[in-house]
Amino acid sequence: MDYDDVKWRELFHDTETIKDGPRTSEFHGNGFPQDWHLNTTSLVSSRPPICPGTAHDRYDSVQRQLFHMPIAHSIAKRLGESLTPLVLSYLLPLRRQYSTETNTLHLCAHVREGNNEIGDWKDKTWRHVDILHTSNSTLRSMMTFAKSRGAMGGTIFVASDNNNVRPWFEQHAPTGWKVVIPTKALPRPEAGVWFGEHGSKTNHVLNTTQKNEAMAEAVSDVFALGECDGLWIPNYSSFTLLSIILVQADNTSVFFKYHGLSDVFVEM
Repeated sequence: MDYDDVKWRELFHDTETIKDGPRTSEFHGNGFPQDWHLNTTSLVSSRPPICPGTAHDRYDSVQRQLFHMPIAHSIAKRLGESLTPLVLSYLLPLRRQYSTETNTLHLCAHVREGNNEIGDWKDKTWRHVDILHTSNSTLRSMMTFAKSRGAMGGTIFVASDNNNVRPWFEQHAPTGWKVVIPTKALPRPEAGVWFGEHGSKTNHVLNTTQKNEAMAEAVSDVFALGECDGLWIPNYSSFTLLSIILVQADNTSVFFKYHGLSDVFVEM
């Protein structure tokens, strides 16, 4: 973790394979040690290249390797097994709503809109999206996939920095589909997210307890996005890196949207 104001112990408990430790020169933000590829347990599975021009291309080459790296899959799964009661207080109520009935699916999506964020986000105009078009195309792609699988309904979990996205899915989800609703949620900042770009001061208005809760909620969303029968990524966000790794560890499909106003998603 790259946030000194939220401690590891608030989010994860130590296990035999996953432990808290001092930050060293080998700290890798959204990456991995250079010699990992020399280890037989780190070999990247052979996968055909995804169609260029999708959100997949926005993840750098190191991140894309992690999607298919067995040791990354293992670490992600171990992290999921070491979540603290604080994180689980957000995650377990979501899990209880997942559809498990026959001929149903549980689908997930992450929509990063920016929430009027400034600084790093404001300058990266390639990350800006039309939120209505993105929501429409995502739901349409989900239903196309569900039909191809013969699903009669199911549940949808949507994580977003925009407070209007989940209610939109609630309103527009077809008959037989329910949107997973958090039973425990924190207020959002007026602009940006509580833990955005490194060095952001947005969360300085929070006390320690509030910071712990905000990060626990975020970590819960990351793992919830990794627990589905299909994950939709309409636009790039490093927030979904671990979610994609978790989904790929289960050999579940991830769908990346073409850039711009295209409605088309490509399956990885």
